[in-house]
Amino acid sequence: MDENINHQALYQACLALIQRHQILQTGYQVVEGSNGASSAEQITMGEDAFLFFTEDVTEQTDLNNEKALGEFERKMVDTPFELAKGEVFRVGVAKLGERKSRLFIVVHHIATDGLSLSILLNELQHYYLSFCSNHSSKDLKPLPLQYRDYAAWQREQYGHESCLRHRLEAYWEQRLKDSPEQHALPLDFARPETPTYQGKSFKRSLGEELSANLTSSAKQHSTTLFNIIYSAFSLLLTRYSGVEEIVIGTPVANRERKELDDLVGFFVNNLPLRAKVEPSD
Repeated sequence: MDENINHQALYQACLALIQRHQILQTGYQVVEGSNGASSAEQITMGEDAFLFFTEDVTEQTDLNNEKALGEFERKMVDTPFELAKGEVFRVGVAKLGERKSRLFIVVHHIATDGLSLSILLNELQHYYLSFCSNHSSKDLKPLPLQYRDYAAWQREQYGHESCLRHRLEAYWEQRLKDSPEQHALPLDFARPETPTYQGKSFKRSLGEELSANLTSSAKQHSTTLFNIIYSAFSLLLTRYSGVEEIVIGTPVANRERKELDDLVGFFVNNLPLRAKVEPSD
């Protein structure tokens, strides 16, 4: 950031944020039951769970500056969260020069997802600018519920004795019955016995013209752009793997109710999509 960061305003903004979203001050502790079984329990820990760090590397030489900055970054990113203490959110500021700083925001995945990060950053900026101006701007609209309310509703809906749970389990068991357990794509190296789950992301822009054509095709067939691209990807995997059935996992936002739109929390779910490509296709 090409400006000096107001540490006090940023700290106050972070506290305002965790007061608004209690999931950012929630701890997770293991509790031993009377029957010897253990279970996890969520506990609201308060503001003390929030971690705020600052580092000034302006007096260092260029070489030592990079080294000190790297050490600070590793401290921010690599230090394990102590979930039992409610440590799920930490912020750090490294001052690099007279008007240059680097801001680090680290959140545990147990408390957030992709959409939540956008909410978190927008609201943090709102509070920061408000505290910097030394006057209370129009506050954010109160949240109708907290993530714990959603979790309680979800347990009620999908508990062990829930009819809805049994119907969903029966549906997915039937939907994924005899589906391939792993893809049949040809590999450059032997598959390891123990999966490492190490992968990479590949991004490619389709361009305006192709994107417009795909969107037009989706409208023409009364479907979504996602379904068009998913179908094309399934055909591609079928061609290279030589099999007719493909299962592709995709994340879904899982925010079915409007009350969840502005809430920080882990809502995302992975959905397996099974497709059977006929040879005639």
